[in-house]
Amino acid sequence: MEAAGLNDVCPCLSIRGICDYSDSHKSKEWQEYAAATAAAFAREFIEKLPPTEDILASTPESVQQQDYWPQNEKYNKCLRDLRETDPCDDKSRIEETKGGLFEDAYRWVLKNDKFQEWHNASQGQLLWIKGDPGKGKTMLLCGLINELEKEHSSLLSYFFCQATEARLSKATAVLRGLIYRLVVQRPPLISYVEEKYEHAGKQLFEDGNAWQALSKIFVAMIEDPILDGLLLIVDALDECITNQEKLLDLIVRSNNVKWIVTSRNWPEIEQVLDRSTQKVRLHLELNQDSVCKAVEAFIGYKVEQLAKEKQYDAELKRDVKSFLAENADGTFLWVALVFQELADSKVLRKSHTRRKLKSFPKGLDLLYERMMENIFSLDDAEIYREILALASVVYRPVTLAELKTLLGPQYEDEYDELPQIIGCCGSFLTLRGDAIYFLHQSAKDFLLNKASDQILPLGLACQHELIFKRSLQALSRTLKRDICQLGHPGFDINDISPDILEPLDPIRYSCVYWVDHFQDFEPTRLDNNLRTGGDIHVFIKKKYLYWLESLSLLSRTTEGVKAICKLGELATRSKAPEPVTKLLQDARRFILTHKRPIEIAPLQAYASGLVFSPEYSLIQELFKHEGPDWINLKPKMDKNWKNCLQTLEGHMGIIFSVALSPDNQLIASGGSDKTVKLWDITTGLCRHTLKHHDTIHSITFLPDGQSLASASNTIRIWDTKTELCLRTLQGHDKHVSSVASSSDGQYLASGSSDRTIKIWSPNTGKCLKTLEGHSDCFTSVAFSPDNQRLVSGSVDGTVKIWDTKSFSNLQTLQGHGGAVRSVAFSPDSMRLASLSTDGVKFWDAATGLSLSKLGGFWPYRTAVAFSADGRRLALGNHESVIELLDAETSAILQTLKGFQGPILSMAFTGDGQHLVSGSEAGLVKIWALSVDAFPLTIEDHDEFVNSTAISEDGFRVASGSRDTTVKIWETETGTCLQTFKGHREGINFVTFSADSKRLASCSDDWTTKVWDIKTGTCLHTLEGDGMVNSVAFSANDQYLVSGSSGNTAKIWDAATGECLHTLDHGDQVTSVAFSADSRCLATGSYQMIRIWDIGEHSFKTLQGFIWTIISVAFSVDSLYLASGSHDHKVRIWDLEQCICLHTISVRENVVRLSFDLRTNSRLYTNIGILDFNVPNPTPDVNAESIGTTALLGLDWSSHCINIYGEWIVKDGENVLWLPPEYRPESLAVFKSTVAVGCDSGRVIIMRFS
Repeated sequence: MEAAGLNDVCPCLSIRGICDYSDSHKSKEWQEYAAATAAAFAREFIEKLPPTEDILASTPESVQQQDYWPQNEKYNKCLRDLRETDPCDDKSRIEETKGGLFEDAYRWVLKNDKFQEWHNASQGQLLWIKGDPGKGKTMLLCGLINELEKEHSSLLSYFFCQATEARLSKATAVLRGLIYRLVVQRPPLISYVEEKYEHAGKQLFEDGNAWQALSKIFVAMIEDPILDGLLLIVDALDECITNQEKLLDLIVRSNNVKWIVTSRNWPEIEQVLDRSTQKVRLHLELNQDSVCKAVEAFIGYKVEQLAKEKQYDAELKRDVKSFLAENADGTFLWVALVFQELADSKVLRKSHTRRKLKSFPKGLDLLYERMMENIFSLDDAEIYREILALASVVYRPVTLAELKTLLGPQYEDEYDELPQIIGCCGSFLTLRGDAIYFLHQSAKDFLLNKASDQILPLGLACQHELIFKRSLQALSRTLKRDICQLGHPGFDINDISPDILEPLDPIRYSCVYWVDHFQDFEPTRLDNNLRTGGDIHVFIKKKYLYWLESLSLLSRTTEGVKAICKLGELATRSKAPEPVTKLLQDARRFILTHKRPIEIAPLQAYASGLVFSPEYSLIQELFKHEGPDWINLKPKMDKNWKNCLQTLEGHMGIIFSVALSPDNQLIASGGSDKTVKLWDITTGLCRHTLKHHDTIHSITFLPDGQSLASASNTIRIWDTKTELCLRTLQGHDKHVSSVASSSDGQYLASGSSDRTIKIWSPNTGKCLKTLEGHSDCFTSVAFSPDNQRLVSGSVDGTVKIWDTKSFSNLQTLQGHGGAVRSVAFSPDSMRLASLSTDGVKFWDAATGLSLSKLGGFWPYRTAVAFSADGRRLALGNHESVIELLDAETSAILQTLKGFQGPILSMAFTGDGQHLVSGSEAGLVKIWALSVDAFPLTIEDHDEFVNSTAISEDGFRVASGSRDTTVKIWETETGTCLQTFKGHREGINFVTFSADSKRLASCSDDWTTKVWDIKTGTCLHTLEGDGMVNSVAFSANDQYLVSGSSGNTAKIWDAATGECLHTLDHGDQVTSVAFSADSRCLATGSYQMIRIWDIGEHSFKTLQGFIWTIISVAFSVDSLYLASGSHDHKVRIWDLEQCICLHTISVRENVVRLSFDLRTNSRLYTNIGILDFNVPNPTPDVNAESIGTTALLGLDWSSHCINIYGEWIVKDGENVLWLPPEYRPESLAVFKSTVAVGCDSGRVIIMRFS
């Protein structure tokens, strides 16, 4: 009680529960009060507490005004986005819909022994109220909420699930509702939400990881001491359709709070709730007497209401009450439905009431039957049947606008009367706002299970067919380009307000669900719609991109992926004609490839989607008239789709391991960002993100398909459905490099840097055995498919084979000249592959004999995997290439080029049709192995492009690659004109002369070469003092300067190739530039720039960097210098004072820059134009006076093209999304021309209007 008194004295002390003040502020004076509200510390705290006046005097105003804190915009925005529904409003609506809450109908439960047992429990306990439909569970809970709120002893949060309403039938919605109510009542609790919300925004609550994020927020929140004694209530668990199992599991695990839940008598719910060790069951069927008395009280209450309204006399009132009591059978819903009919305005006289009473059968199903008879006896019964049929079959409640679409034009005259027509179906349906819902889930169950022959006379499949046809007709009539008039191609989906989407209102349902209804057809009737020229074939040919745009506008692109995949499967299964199957295959490739940009900006379906699709794509050909007319020159694409089906982005670091679930439905990936991500292999959607405390080196699915093991410093076993960590295996002294499961699930093996293998029981988490034998760290472990052997590879260069019965070492295989990186068994357990820095060796798994070897130290092989049939072997290497080999002959069958980082892990799908890879670039790729993609065009470089430049006249692009070549491209056509060969190592930088007639290239081979652009002749080879990093021409083209790793900058006569000066920079030179008058030179390196007076060989130094300087440029009057560095910053320097005037943050490295000739406040860079503010050149300093007339007349200001990350930006607005493989390794922007050098060796050139 002392603690309670302390709260009276200092109620604000409870805020400690949220802030954890002692931890965050590390104050010793506060540490002993970490649990200050506990009675043990209360008295001592009060004694030390200063007088109130002193506290207030030293309290910041923001704390004193805490009452106003919840009103800040950050709090309000977070709360608005969190709110999907307010359960308080749902409760009011439910009570109003059901005719009000009658206390005597629920008060019996307050005295019930089971309720009292739960109520009096001091610790967290679960009360499960269960019963059949119509027994009044929901209203009982409404009453309990009212009673518990009156007590004021505990905080209360609740949620009402409803299967008939999509937003109330998801586990995530339940958590959002519970959290929302808690925050509304205790605003400081918003801090638990805001931490993640700041980074993710509204997507935190809605994306594929919403359950994980919300469940973690919820668990952390309910552990806060401010919520001590918390009561949580969830109604109708059986009506939580999406992720019900996850919700049930969370309820069982959250045993530090008290719960009340209700549901029907479903065994699957009981199975999970039975796991709770602190539960009380209240079975309504076992409390029939109490329920019946409550129903009788409810009848008395409703009869009194009705008697006043209808002016019953005493006899009629007694008869009505008696009839209902005799026939209700303890079912509230039956009573409510009868009263609804008796209250009808058409029931006027006593005789009407008595006649109605006699027509009501006993029992809910019989009552529903009678109501059906009434509806079918009405005029225009067909429209009632049609509406009931539609409501029963649709996958979510539809709006009135959607209902008009699905009813078809034959009922057009009835459209204005739809609310009244639905009112006539009031025993089954209700209109809530603009949407049509079932009055009760039991009504829908009755129509589908007991009355289907009446409302669906031609069968369920025919109703699906009808909805499909009407949906497709409506979509074909309505869909068009830019249906919501967004206008701009980069219009962000997050900036679209609901009113903009109004044109989609009639077809929202059809857009998302038309394929689902088609799938539920009568199988024999599918063929007609999948024929050449059939409805689906025509729709895809004419409306496909418009449909994708609309799906994006509705934030349902993922459903589009699923839909097109379903169509493809149905077409294959029904052996549809080739034109149809090929079109669907191409449509699938299109959406898988371009899903991301279309999700981000709907109109990118026509921009990025069409621009970056292959030349022979059927969708590209059909919709090329919709391509962007603001791109005058589009990049050259491959002839056909690449083997890469999907690139999955989301990891923030290296991916060390990928694995496939046994059913091939899930991909798991783990890496340096300390997460495991689970991806849907069909849609590419990230379903879950599981977090470790350290880098994840290895992952493997267990044979049950639901469990996953991941290895970092510990091993964690996860349930992939609930995202729960089932157990953590500890015992290794250092990080775990590899983890593998036996095919029978009996063992889990882990190899570690502590030079041991541990054998675990995955079921108990117990370590069964520790194996030692290698002299260095373990790198890889694998069980043979027959469970007879375990193989291990080590940094010591050996492979060991272990017996899985005794776990004794059978053999040690030697022969590698370096560390063994990976080991793998063939599916028949007969062969073994080991991969090392010196190549791949194949062994006889039984005898240990070496069978063959694929040698070669370069490129380094980094990953190995066998296909499920053992006929193919995949080898990944350091250069992003995967080779598919014949496992018997080692002949190369196929080569897959990824172009984004070394391949570190691979896994085949069970059917061998696909391969999944994870790379150092943090990308997961899904490859189609049955597709023979056209080879890369011979114009491409063989390796990534290090440098690109556009000539000053704008007619040519130069590209330099790690493949040692330089290529010259025509900007008018994007065609490669010439390839310059001569360098022995990779090219670091290329630059044009001011007159655009010559090109200089510098290389790791210690040389700079000067080329004649027209003839391709190498005019000079200039020898440097080391690897040459940078080269530049003077403004008048008389001189050339090169900077090298030899710590020098050399100035050359550009005409003769003679070295005129060698300047010692003192560190390797990474960037160089002449002043406009060629009197000064700037040289940049790590953390330093030197400004040289060339004639005097003197210099001054600019310092203050922490990154390498990669570009420098003088203003036209030589008063200022611009520098670009690896920290993505451009700095402007005053050269008189040697101080930095401006620091401009950009999103990419600026490797090439120059000042405008007329103003010192504008820079032209390889990523576009940068503006800032410094004084302009004096009138007597201009381009003509310093001999740069060739540069005059260039008007850049009217063309503002930039590249920021994944976007090409024009005039400040995103216009074109770049797929990962076309994002710049190097780039150049000149006027309206953009040249991008890619990791793949491709150079793409685009010119904008």
